[in-house]
Amino acid sequence: MQHLPGDLCPTSVICHPDTVTLETQGPDMVETVPNDSDDFWSYLASDNGDWMWDQLNYPLGIDVVVEAIVMGTAILVTDGSYNRKVDSRVCGAGWVVHCTKLNKIVLEGSFYYVGDGAGSYRGELLGLLALHVFLCKLERFYGFEGGHSAQIACDNLSGLFKSKERRKKIPPGSKNADILRSLRRVHSSLKCKCTYVH
Repeated sequence: MQHLPGDLCPTSVICHPDTVTLETQGPDMVETVPNDSDDFWSYLASDNGDWMWDQLNYPLGIDVVVEAIVMGTAILVTDGSYNRKVDSRVCGAGWVVHCTKLNKIVLEGSFYYVGDGAGSYRGELLGLLALHVFLCKLERFYGFEGGHSAQIACDNLSGLFKSKERRKKIPPGSKNADILRSLRRVHSSLKCKCTYVH
């Protein structure tokens, strides 16, 4: 695959008989992705959701995770958590990537969210969002062209259904609309063929 340089941007020009004059220049057209595979974790945390990636454990290295995705032997599992009695403003999620070929967990992560909208369902959706974002970032960083697959599993059937929807619009008053919009955005660029398991 041939990569475009990261410094391209749209421009408007005026063509004269012997010269071309730059009229305006816009923002960069392509996202710059670091080429060093050791830097995937920095790339993963480079967006606003860096708090999702604070608690990661990958004992066998990122290459094993990438291979599991490419070979279609990855099962990504998440479970949300919420305990109103401890703190009604906190929910969280834990997630793992299991490789069926190795019969091992090759990556695990967890995070928590603090806010007025915290709840059990939000924790489940956040875990599902993390799995989708992780897959999408992995594809971008390693230049996946498609043809790979993964299973995504969750014990919350409603959350699982919402996470696989490919909706054009999310109604403004929808509960957890921020997460659903993020999932919609991720789905628009995700190349992985995901199957969803309850």
